[in-house]
Amino acid sequence: MYNKLIVSGYKFLGTFSEFDAWDKFQFLLDNQYKSREEIEKIQWKKIKKLLIHSYENVPLYKEKWNRAKIKPEDIQKPSDMLILPITTKNELKENFPDKCLAKNIAKKNCSLVQSSGTTGKPLAIYIDFAGYNLQYADLLYSYYLDGWQLGDKIATVRNKAHGDYKGKFAKDGLNSEPYSLIRDIVYLFCHRKILLSPVENGTFIEEVKLKSITEKLLNHKPQLLEGNPVYWEILANYFLKENISINGIRAIEVDETPVTNKIREKLKKAFKANVFDCYGSHELGIVSHECETHQGNHILPFSNYVEFIKDNKPAKSGELANLVVTSLTNYATPLIRYDTGDLARKIENNCSCKRKFSLMSHVEGRSDDAIYVDGKLYTTFFFLDYFQSIKEISFFQLLKSQNDIYILNLVKNSDIPESIEQKIKNDLEKILNKKMTIIYIKEIMTEASGKIRWIKNSI
Repeated sequence: MYNKLIVSGYKFLGTFSEFDAWDKFQFLLDNQYKSREEIEKIQWKKIKKLLIHSYENVPLYKEKWNRAKIKPEDIQKPSDMLILPITTKNELKENFPDKCLAKNIAKKNCSLVQSSGTTGKPLAIYIDFAGYNLQYADLLYSYYLDGWQLGDKIATVRNKAHGDYKGKFAKDGLNSEPYSLIRDIVYLFCHRKILLSPVENGTFIEEVKLKSITEKLLNHKPQLLEGNPVYWEILANYFLKENISINGIRAIEVDETPVTNKIREKLKKAFKANVFDCYGSHELGIVSHECETHQGNHILPFSNYVEFIKDNKPAKSGELANLVVTSLTNYATPLIRYDTGDLARKIENNCSCKRKFSLMSHVEGRSDDAIYVDGKLYTTFFFLDYFQSIKEISFFQLLKSQNDIYILNLVKNSDIPESIEQKIKNDLEKILNKKMTIIYIKEIMTEASGKIRWIKNSI
């Protein structure tokens, strides 16, 4: 009964305000089972409209494309997108806001969004209110894939710079959002969301705080847990150790960092719920999300055009590639062929859930954090998977200096036999083709953004 009342309230908001995310969410539901051809036709129409708008109104793109002697009419089919130059984070940072903001959209009709800045200075862009509504509809769709319904309770934890915390834990990386009053009402009554305090400094959380978090969850009784998987893993370890159980959790939606199958199984065991991967960013919104079959992440095609690029050309299905995304939601600061810096794989197969939205793998890490040895690439996911098989290790961080000197920081949860330590050293030195020093520390510290980098290059 409560859920039905909440749905009626959501529709009411769309009728009497510009907050029309509900209608856009319904559009996703209505089109998810259409043929791939029908979906791509809708997507291509949106791409063409965005390209014309960007050329006519955004100096950055007009100048870039003029230098390359390209005009929107030259892009007649999806494969033609390859002739458009890639847009990098540095370009956007250097040209923001003067050359990035569309001249036909006023700042007052936009929301300022900043990335978390995990690997450097945060990226700032504007998103127009219509784009914000589209991204919010994508959020509702991601919850729908989790099995969540309006009115179900949520417990959320984010990195400390996330806009949800409104500057309580960090001043950098904050987002200004439209409809802030409406959002607060929606969070309270529709999402019934509680925000748990983030991992502020590192991976060590005192037991008194773990008890406090547990008490909040027991009182709130959420159906959905969402957010930082590092946080949920720390809490899962505590639940398993203390034999704690919370009834009613149906799903755990994880984002921000790669999640291995071993971490999934731990979360599933501790919280007795399925784990769903969600991929997105502050600047793009949600790009893809896993469904109930867990055969890959469905790309949200009416908000994103995703390319998998390897060596400056389309990657084959299953190849690890750079994710290049064109956002179809944002007309204020368009992101066209935007190099996300993330690594993932294209999945060619259709999903057995019968939805026709294309599939991609989970993200395996950032290209900046990958380690290249003799032409082979080792991602964050590779090292996470390796260390998850060693029960004596809680967390790790691999540091690589500009002089190719490797330091491995390890957080142990029990004494490590000398034979295990030697095996770790031998295994990684063989992979890296370099000598390595192991240091034991209390915790892995967070970056200024509140995120944790498991691999840090060029320290």
